[in-house]
Parts: sequence; C-alpha cells; structure tokens
Amino acid sequence: MAGRGNIWWKCVAVIVILTISGSGSCTIEGMLNGEVLLPCIVPYKENFKDDENFVVHWQTSVNPEVLHSFYHGVEQLEHQGHRFKGRTHLFPLEFTKGNLSILLKSLNTSDAGSYSCHVYFSDKKEDYITHHVELLIKDVTEEPNASNTWYILLVCILLLLVAVVIFAGRNKGKKGEKPKTEGDSNHGFKRKVCQRQTSCCKIGRKGMEEDHCLRRKLIVLRTADLCTDIRGDFQDAVAYTITSREMFTAQKRSLTSERMLILGEAGMGKTCLCEEVELDWKNGKRDIVYKYVFYFTFSELSSFSEPLNVKALIESKCKNVTEMPSDLLGSDTLLIFDGLDKLMQEIEDLEECPGNGETPMNITTLLSAILTKKLLPEIHVLVTAGFNVWRDWKKHFTLTFVMLEFEEKDIQKHIKLFFRLNGLTSNCYNFIQHSSLSSLVSVPLLNLAFCEICRENEFGRYKGSLDTHSRLFASLLQCTLRNISREVAVAIEECQSRMQPAERKLNPNITTACEQLAELSYEKLITNCLEIKKEELPPDSDLLLKHLCKFFLIKQRGSSVYKYRHHSVRDMFASFYCAGKIRNNDELKECLDAWTFGKTPTHPTNILLQGITVTKQEFLHNFTRFFLGYLAYEKMDDVLFNPRPLENDRRQLLIQWLQEWVNRKDTDLLNIFHCVFELHDTEVARAVSECFKSVSLYVTQLYPLDLTAMQYSLSKANLEKLDLRACGLRDGSLELLPMIRRCTNVWLGRNKLGPAGVQNLWKSLEKNTSLRVLFLNDNEITDEGTEGMVKSLKRNSSLKELFLCGNPLGEGAVQKFKQLRRTRSELKIIFQVADNEDQQRYMKERVKSLAETELETGDQEGILYMLDTVLKDINQGRKTASKRVQKLKEAMERARNSILQEKKAE
Repeated sequence: MAGRGNIWWKCVAVIVILTISGSGSCTIEGMLNGEVLLPCIVPYKENFKDDENFVVHWQTSVNPEVLHSFYHGVEQLEHQGHRFKGRTHLFPLEFTKGNLSILLKSLNTSDAGSYSCHVYFSDKKEDYITHHVELLIKDVTEEPNASNTWYILLVCILLLLVAVVIFAGRNKGKKGEKPKTEGDSNHGFKRKVCQRQTSCCKIGRKGMEEDHCLRRKLIVLRTADLCTDIRGDFQDAVAYTITSREMFTAQKRSLTSERMLILGEAGMGKTCLCEEVELDWKNGKRDIVYKYVFYFTFSELSSFSEPLNVKALIESKCKNVTEMPSDLLGSDTLLIFDGLDKLMQEIEDLEECPGNGETPMNITTLLSAILTKKLLPEIHVLVTAGFNVWRDWKKHFTLTFVMLEFEEKDIQKHIKLFFRLNGLTSNCYNFIQHSSLSSLVSVPLLNLAFCEICRENEFGRYKGSLDTHSRLFASLLQCTLRNISREVAVAIEECQSRMQPAERKLNPNITTACEQLAELSYEKLITNCLEIKKEELPPDSDLLLKHLCKFFLIKQRGSSVYKYRHHSVRDMFASFYCAGKIRNNDELKECLDAWTFGKTPTHPTNILLQGITVTKQEFLHNFTRFFLGYLAYEKMDDVLFNPRPLENDRRQLLIQWLQEWVNRKDTDLLNIFHCVFELHDTEVARAVSECFKSVSLYVTQLYPLDLTAMQYSLSKANLEKLDLRACGLRDGSLELLPMIRRCTNVWLGRNKLGPAGVQNLWKSLEKNTSLRVLFLNDNEITDEGTEGMVKSLKRNSSLKELFLCGNPLGEGAVQKFKQLRRTRSELKIIFQVADNEDQQRYMKERVKSLAETELETGDQEGILYMLDTVLKDINQGRKTASKRVQKLKEAMERARNSILQEKKAE
C-alpha cells in the first residue's frame, strides 16, 4: 500500500507541475506486477473537442517502440509493440481536460526506461508537444521510504496552493471588470431545458466509455440559387460540403439562416445530428453560436392536441425553469423541428397568419406560421425532412443541407469503432465485401443494425439473408428472439433438427408479447405516433422489452414510455402484423391499393382498412416496402426461420399489380424499384422489369441503395432511354454500370463521375452492343478520365454519339479523340463546339431538327439541358467565336427561348 501511495503522490506532483508549465519531464516509480500511470498534461484544451483534430502517440524513447496511439478519433493499435498488447489504457474522456496520461499494467522489469508522449494538432502546426517520463520498476519486497513519501506529500500541497493562486489570478480578469455571470446562469438554464445525457449515436455498448457521433458530410445549398422545383436539383447550387461538426460554429457562422432545412432519406442520421447539436450546446462544446437551442421531435410536436401559442410552445421545453430569460425569441435562438415531413401532410402553406404570437392555434397552423415567417421571422429554425417535402416547401428555406451516405472509409471507421474491443472488425468488413452489402450499410441506421447482428459472430447463419432493408431488420429481430429464447432456456438450436416446421415456436409468452407489439405498431403507424407505453403491452413483456432496447426501442428515462429508435422499426413491426392478417389475394390487393394509391374501399373486407382513411401515401412508403418484404411471414414464429417462398397465385397477383403501377401516370419510379427490391422475388423482378421502356429520374438525388434497388428491378429491362442527369452520381456509383447494358440512350450529365468514374464506364462499354447515345456533359472529367477510352471504344461498335461538353478537357483529350476517329469515324464526339467545325455542322443540323419536329415531339427538358450545356461550352471556348459559331449560338438561343416561353405559358 505504501508503494501504491508513493506512486499516486508522485503522479499528483507531476500533474500539478505540468499543469502550470505546460511541458516537462518526470520520473515515476512502479511496483513489479502492478500498474502505473504515466502522466502527460498539455495546454490547448480547446483543441481536443474535435477528436479528429489531433494525434496522441506514446512510445519508448530509446529504440522507439509504439506504446499506444490515438488519431482519426479512435485508438490505433495496429502498430503497438507486441510486449505492450493488452496492457495499456488511454482515457479519451479526459482529453478535453488536457489529460493524455496512459495506464501501463502488469509491470515487469523490462518496462523500466524512458517513455515519451507526442501530441500534434492539425490546425496548430507550430505546436508539437513532447513529454518525457522515466519509469523505474521496484520489487514489491523492497521497503518503501516513508520519509520520502511525506516529503513528496508536502511538496505537492505547496505546489497545489501555488496552482490555485495562479488560476485564481487568471480568472479574476482586469481591474474593475464586472464578473461574468451570464455564462453560469445560461449553463443552468441549458441543463434544465436539455434533459438528454448522451447522444443517440452510441456505438459498441459493451466496454465503451464514450459516445461516438461520426463526422458526417453534408452538401450545402443556397436555396435561392435553385432553378427548378423538383427534389434533389442541387447540382448548380452547391456551395461546398461541410462536416456535421462544423455546423452552427463560430467558424461557419455564415452557414446559418432564419430558415434552414436538412434533407435526407430515412436512416441517414438527421436525428442524430440534431441531438448532437443540442447536446453540444448544453455541454458547451463546439462553440455553438446560438445562446438558446430548443429541440422538438416529431413525437413531441404531434402530442400537442390543444391549441397553443408561441410562448406555450417554448415553455413546453422549460418546465423545470423558474424564471424565463427575456431574450428567448431573438436571433440567438435556434428552434429544431426534427422529422417534420411526418407532419407536412397536415401543414398548409399559409398566405395569412390567423393571429399573432399570443393567439392559440393548433400545432400544424402554428408550425406553418413559423416556417413561412408569419411568426418569429428573426428566430432561426432548422427542419429535418425527407425529399418529399421539397417541392412544396423549398421556397421558404434560404439554406438547405443534403445529408450524404457513408462513404467506404466511413463504413470502415464505423465498424472499427463498434468492434474495437472484441476484434471482429476484419471479419465484419470481409463479410460486407463478399456479400456485396456496401450500398446497404452505407445507410448509417442499417450499418448499426448490421453491426448488432455481427456481434453474435455467426456470419455463416446470415449469409444471403441480409440483401435488403427488410431482411436485415428481420435478421436482427431473429437474433434478438434467439437470445430471448436462450435466456428462457428454450434450446432452439438443439431442437431445430428434430422438429417439424409447424412445431417450431417461440416461447408462448414471448410470441404473445411480439404479436401485441406488432398490432400496436400498426395503430401507431396509422395515428402517426412513435411512442408506446408499457401498459399497452401484456404484463409479462419485461424480458422482450429488455432485449428490444438493445436496438429497436429506447426507454424514456424515468417513465414507462418507450420510443421506437426510428420510424423504420415501427414500420417493421406493423408490417409483420399486416402480413399475418392478409387472408387472401383480394384482401392483399385491397390493402396495397389503399396504402399506395389512397384507394380505400367504402366497405373494406379486411380489418386492416376498417375505419382508416389514407389521404397522403408518402408517409406509408417505407411501411409498404417492409410489408412486401414480409409477405412470406405468416406468423411471428416464422421470424426464427427462413421465410416461405411466395405461392404462385400470389406471385402472379403481385406481378399484375406492379405492372399496372408502372403504367400509371405520374408514377414514383424510385418507390416502385424499392418495393420490387424488398419483395426480392426474381420471377416478379423479371416480369416487372420487362414493362419499362424508358426511365427518367432527372434531378432526383440517388443514394447507393437506390441504385442497387434500380439495378435489381431493371435486371431484364431493354430501355430506350435512361435519364439520370443531376442525380448526385459520383465516381463510386458502380451500381449503374449493369443497367447500361440494355439501354439505347443514356443521359448522365450534371453528375460528378470524375476521371475514376468515367474510366469504369469506358471499360463497361467494351462488350456493350445496345448503347447508341451517351451524354456525359458536366461530369468533372479531365484528361486523366480519357485514359483507356480509346482502347475500350475501339472494341465497341454500337455507340454513335458521345457528348462531353462542359468538362475541363485539355489537349491530351483532344489527341485521344483524334486517335479514336481513325478507327471509329462514324462516332460523333461532341465537345468544345467552338473549336471544331464538324461539331458545329452537327449541332446546326440538330438545331434545325429541333425547329422542325423535336420541339413538339421531343423531351423538352432534355433538349433544354442539351442547349444550355453546348451554349455554356461555346461561351467558355478557348478561341474567339467565329461567325459560324455566332450564328449557331443565336439559333440555339432562339430554340432555347422558344422552349422557355412554351413552358412559361403552360
């Protein structure tokens, strides 16, 4: 004990000294077979708030050997010295205090020596800090020096007193300056308003000491710059991309506005980002520019059944506050409305406000008045929503952020964080690669669900069963139910080989509780609610709720209320319930028509539609996809085992219903693709894909999972035209390549394929025999992107027209085009029109054709886009425009104006 106390007081002394000086070295004694803390205390504490802004590296000073490293926000142990494996421990929660000390355990004589701690800040390149520690190892049998211990204790007390005096002097401020109490009072207000203790992005519960909100990328849009009212059209309005942790900080104050919108598909992490903003505001992290932040969830907003005014809305978040600040409704306040698209179906775009801020209104009217600036015009408002609200509401937002999916490096980092304590990282990532699941796990919510499944380390069990969103969630539920069954001593694995399929069952109590939860979830879906009360479930649901709270549910602190982690969880359970209630094909078609098209029969035969009026179907899209994915599950017991294949008569009904859907006017093609993908029946996909002759998703933001669903649904389609212009495609969008094999005209303009993406495209065209016209305008293609083009297109005989206008191509590309023309003289390559007479003649003929026939019979949006691109190319030409080019330009401008006038008249 004396030895341990000796070590402790020496560490205290060193910490005090280093705190005052900011640098130094020391000598520490450790006992053989014991443990010791090697201290390292540094200044610049504010730099440790961003866990990707610094590097901490411990090593031996002589013959350097890595002791422990921390960078990119995680501990890096790949290069750790073999003799230190499993014996070191950093304390990341202490980093923000400047404490980078490391614990070394199981000491042996070879550990004696000199150690150094190196700290480097990426944004303070002049500050490279090094601390040295000399470690002495003493045998436990040696007598401790009591006088030395008391001497060090006395020195520590004196130094501690000196440190207190110094810090008191620093905080006193200048003479005559009044003490600042605003921050302290505001901190108390924050704690009372924000009850959240931790972020929703907790990863790897077992053994983790902190939450990790991964830094996310968002595209920044200036909404006023957008040129159409169709969702996703942001290619020309992109300012740049930022990370989630840069939002609302002093450094990015220009990226704030009175009305802001975050767009993203379900599961992209919009809620996590909002909760992180609120939590960082509460804890004083990230230098949030707002003095007050009020975060409202969709559930909270939808719970207001009585009329209320602005004051009552704000006070609902301040129930624990005795005295309200007077400046709550100013420009230093941020209101966050999370998941507002689930209420948008009820919110009307008000032309006039039915009152003032003191007038009680129903919640939807009040929200509409706030969003349209009829109320609180100076206060800053942030809304999160899906793309379905963009068309009708974009005019009210002056700043928009589009949340991007995980890139490959983000997927790896998330998995590494999740499994950093149990060594499953490589197995998990290899399973993703071998099973082609990258597009699925690029969605953060699905990535987290996938990691929960992999926690069991039973990869073979789930091979081939995680292809879709619904299958992934079903597999996680299966994993959860198996764990419950083990806990109640039902050995399913042992019995499975002896039991007939009809005999395989869950514990009856668990089955009843699951079925009750599924039925309740359908009620919550129809009433647009995301919370359930324990009293609404059977009395013996405790075990089920305990296990479901590991992913699917979140228990509200201090209450019996549970919240679905995400509305997808509610939709999943509701879908299981509905799949079990469909008795025949007539009821199936009746329900699909109601949920998808709003066609509710006057006298429905199915209990699922009785008393239900579906007015807007957008909020049922996700549920419908889950439902189709779970049609093969007739009862909850089926979740434990592989689903049954579709019966042929049901398959034929689904084929007919989907084919009719494809042929409807104003069809949401992307929703069809996802429904076919979730159903995941190859015969259905083949039959439906043959119905498609043309596919246009112009200006629709496409995520990798969208492209995977398209590829599956169009597996046998022979398309005359595939229009994916301005869809946010990037160099990693390889999912689109198989779709091109059976297309005649492909339009990929206004994306960001770049050199790498287009090189993959060239290679895919080598064996293509269908493609005639390929538009690659405005894709950031450089000379590097033309590498391999000549070789690949020599092997292709079908391509007749290649459009490359608007790309930064130089002389290298021009030489390759000339080389290609020697063997492919029939191939028209349209680029830099002002520099090429052949291209000018070709475009003159095209414009003449436009004037005669195409303007009336062709795709006006496509023609307008082609004219804009070529005009842009002419205006940016490297030579002064000739008379021929000027005439061509005038003819194209006349054609363009003609289209615009016609569109305006419409």
